[in-house]
Amino acid sequence: MAQESYLRTCVSWDTRKDSLQVNWSNDGCETQQKGENHTVCLCNHPTYFTVLVDLKPRSVCQPLELTAIRYVGCAVSMISGFALIIYLGRKKGLENKKCCLLTSCSTLHPT
Repeated sequence: MAQESYLRTCVSWDTRKDSLQVNWSNDGCETQQKGENHTVCLCNHPTYFTVLVDLKPRSVCQPLELTAIRYVGCAVSMISGFALIIYLGRKKGLENKKCCLLTSCSTLHPT
């Protein structure tokens, strides 16, 4: 697998404007990239330093299997949801019919 080379920049924490806000500055710093994995920062002032790495966004490829599983899972979930709504609606309707049926029976045959 080929390793990609990313742009690296040495920066320091610039507190001249606001000591509580992080402002990175490359003033007074020289960046030397030593191969793929090493960076040397040469700065002419004492403060906090770091190396910022510019990562290029990469597209993520999803295998066809994962896409198919996702679509099937969503379809099953939606069908199950609709079936549950229909079931609960019919159950509620039957309970209302039983209640009305019992009420009308009790008025016909008083005990």
